[in-house]
Amino acid sequence: MPRSRIVEIVAPELNLRDGNRVFTSLEGENPGGSMKDHMVEGEISYLFESGRVVKGSIISEVSAGSTAVSLAHYCKERGLRCTLFVPKTVMPSLVESLTSQGAEVFQEDMSNIYPNYEKFLLDQPGSVRFDQLFDFQKRRHYHFLGQQAAAHIGGPVSALIGAVGTGHSLLGTAEGAKAQWVVSTEPQAGLAVSGVRNIELNRYGERDELGPQDFNQRVLVSKEQMLVADVIKTDAGMVSVGSSFKLVLAGVQHFLHGKSQQNIFALGASLKRV
Repeated sequence: MPRSRIVEIVAPELNLRDGNRVFTSLEGENPGGSMKDHMVEGEISYLFESGRVVKGSIISEVSAGSTAVSLAHYCKERGLRCTLFVPKTVMPSLVESLTSQGAEVFQEDMSNIYPNYEKFLLDQPGSVRFDQLFDFQKRRHYHFLGQQAAAHIGGPVSALIGAVGTGHSLLGTAEGAKAQWVVSTEPQAGLAVSGVRNIELNRYGERDELGPQDFNQRVLVSKEQMLVADVIKTDAGMVSVGSSFKLVLAGVQHFLHGKSQQNIFALGASLKRV
C-alpha cells in the first residue's frame, strides 16, 4: 500500500488563524502519480489474494486519467495485461504514457465509450472489470491514507474536505481518519472543473448511489472563490496545485469561517513539490 507524505499547508493565501491548521498529502509523488494508487494497488492485491487474477490475466476499465495511469503502472508491475477505454479528448501524452507501460488503449467518443466497453467484455469473458465507478467497497483502500493523516495530525481530525468524483477517496479517507465531519466541495452550476462534479447536477446513471446524504456538509464553490495561485507553501516546500485542489481550498476557507482550533485534512488527488 502506498505510504503518502503528509504535509501542513502554511500558505498565507488561506489566512489561517485562531489555531486552525490544514494538512494534505503529496499524492502526485506516488509511483502511479496520484491518490488512485491506493485504490488500484489495494484492489489488485485483493484480486490476486482471492484468486480472481493470476499473472497474465486481463484487467480492464474506462477512465479519463489518473485511474488509467495507476492501472497501467501496477498491471505492468504485477505481470497483468491492462486494457483501457479512454475518451478521445485526453492528451496524446497520456495515451503515449499508457501504451509505453504495455496497456492496450482504445480511444472512444464519450457517447460510445461505455457501449463499446461492454462489447469488449462480452468478447473477452476472462477480462476482469475493475469497476471503479460503481463498486463502493473500493473506498476501503483509502482507509490507510486516513489513518496516516490522523496519526500525523496527532489529534482529532475536525473535518475531511475534498472534491467529489466517484466519492470513494473522500469517504474512504474520512472513514480511516475517523473525521468528525465529511465535507464535499463541488462546483456551482456553470463552473466546470476537470475530474470533479456537482453530485446533484451531474449523475453517473441509475447505479450512481452517491448523494447529499453521504456528507455532513456540501460547499458549492464559484469561480470567484477559487484560489488564484498555482503553487502554495507547505512545511515541505512549495507544492503545485491544479483546479480541483483550488476548489478544495475554497471549501476549506468556507468551512473554517468563524471557527477555531480546527484540524483539517484537505484531500488532493495529485499534489507534488515543485
